[in-house]
Amino acid sequence: MNGQPESTTADITAKELTITGLKVKDKQYDGKKNAEIDGMPALAGVVTGDNVQLVNGIPTFDSEKAGKDIAIHFTDFVLFGDDEVVANYRLTQPSGMTASILEYVSDDSEYSVNSNDWINTEFVVTAKEGYALSRTDLADGEWTDQLSEQEETKNGTITFYVKNTVTGVISTAVTENYKIDKTIPVGEAKLNGRNAFQTILSKITFGLFFNEDVTVELSASDDASGIKSVMYYKADHQLTEEEVQAIADWTERRRSAPNSSLRITRNKQNHQFLRQKFGNVDAMQIL
Repeated sequence: MNGQPESTTADITAKELTITGLKVKDKQYDGKKNAEIDGMPALAGVVTGDNVQLVNGIPTFDSEKAGKDIAIHFTDFVLFGDDEVVANYRLTQPSGMTASILEYVSDDSEYSVNSNDWINTEFVVTAKEGYALSRTDLADGEWTDQLSEQEETKNGTITFYVKNTVTGVISTAVTENYKIDKTIPVGEAKLNGRNAFQTILSKITFGLFFNEDVTVELSASDDASGIKSVMYYKADHQLTEEEVQAIADWTERRRSAPNSSLRITRNKQNHQFLRQKFGNVDAMQIL
């Protein structure tokens, strides 16, 4: 037959699909690059009646450090459904996404310290329940319940980080100050201006009986934490060390006088107990 058209062919091009509503959540610093999609992204351009679904890619931050508008990378998003239907589409992968990693600043409620004043033991920082401490802010660093410093110093500092053990969030650097003085102070007792008894204060024991009035001069020094107070107690009989430790009504000498003195009445057996409270030690002498 004449006049019939010859057979022809044509290509069917896959339809372009894009992703709408795609967002990534900001997060607080946790030392990791992992990110999280915010909400439910959807496909745009699917022909009515075609059952094509979106399988989300996995987002990651380009850097794990805190900062604003950090680039986000995804593993591939893919189309899911009947193979013949899915073959009619081509998905454009998302690009240009950013999100922020925010700093977490400790409010000091996540941990406690044994003292910020003078101490004669180690300085200890203890994490409260649900938190951990480290000297680095690395997610896979060494995290522990306690950190400590032991070296003697009058102006020590310790810098550390706090991690929430549930969320993994890590704080910015925290600094605490401490003062350690482990060296026992030096004390001296003089009778009538002579016969000095000098020692690194732990305990001195000697019984005394006098036939005349005696003045006991007391002095003490500490090069680091200094002298906090000097106290004494008068008893009418010799006490045991346990009884001395139990005394509650010590008499405090004037703090303004570095050398304190007290009077022992003649012709009477006297037992003087000197207590000197220092910045780093509470020492007693039995006189």
